[in-house]
Amino acid sequence: MNANKDFLHQHVRFLTTLRPFRNYLNRASLEKVCHYLRREFEKHGLEPVEQKFTARGAEYKNIIASYNREKQRRIIVGAHYDVCGNQPGRTL
Repeated sequence: MNANKDFLHQHVRFLTTLRPFRNYLNRASLEKVCHYLRREFEKHGLEPVEQKFTARGAEYKNIIASYNREKQRRIIVGAHYDVCGNQPGRTL
């Protein structure tokens, strides 16, 4: 599988330039990332679903999309889209 370097940079750029920083205190920023992820998954023909959870009295969510759901053998990829503290996260 070949990755498009420019495409990956676009995603990292979006995540690392978002302000306020996408930590648990800035739920509006986290919601922007959720919308972004859903849109990107949908562009590739996937049907993303939300997995909601509560932590410290606030609701958060994971965005999940699957390729080849009906197949027995799958590749699972996961990533955190939040950061710890007030920092942009990983940059390239």
